[in-house]
Amino acid sequence: MAFTAARVTSLSDTDRDRLINDSLEKINAGSTFPFKEGLTDDQKKTTFKKWTQAYLLDGYAFGISKDGLLVSLFVGKIEDDVFKSLYAFFGKDSNGSRSYLYDSNWHNALKGFLQSQPSFFTHYETINVDDSPLQSYHQNIIDQGKY
Repeated sequence: MAFTAARVTSLSDTDRDRLINDSLEKINAGSTFPFKEGLTDDQKKTTFKKWTQAYLLDGYAFGISKDGLLVSLFVGKIEDDVFKSLYAFFGKDSNGSRSYLYDSNWHNALKGFLQSQPSFFTHYETINVDDSPLQSYHQNIIDQGKY
C-alpha cells in the first residue's frame, strides 16, 4: 500500500461526496463539527459542499491518497505562516476501513507533505472541537510520539 500527499485545488463530486458520506457517521456520533441543532444529514452535506468549495477556491487544501484513492482531505486557511486546518475528512479506504489513520506510512506521508510546504506555511495547526473524537485522536497520536 502506497500513500501519497499533495495539494488539492479541485475535487471531483464523486470524491467530495464519498468523503462527506464516510465522515458523516463520525460527525453524527460525536461533536466533531458544530452544526446547529436539528439539521438533517442532507442539510449537513449541503453545508459541507459549500465550505469545501469555498476553501478550495480561497483557502488551502491537501489530501492523502492510499493506492490512488483519496482517503483524507484537510481544508483550511493560511494565516501568516500557519496552516489552520478547519475541516478534515477521513474517508474509508478500498477495504472499507479507516485503519490507515494508525499506519506510520500515512503519518509519514502527512509529515513529509507538511515539511515540503515552507513557501506556503511553516506551522500546522488543527482546530478541534473540545472533547471531540478528532481532538482525542490527535492527542493520542501526539502521545505516541508521531508528531
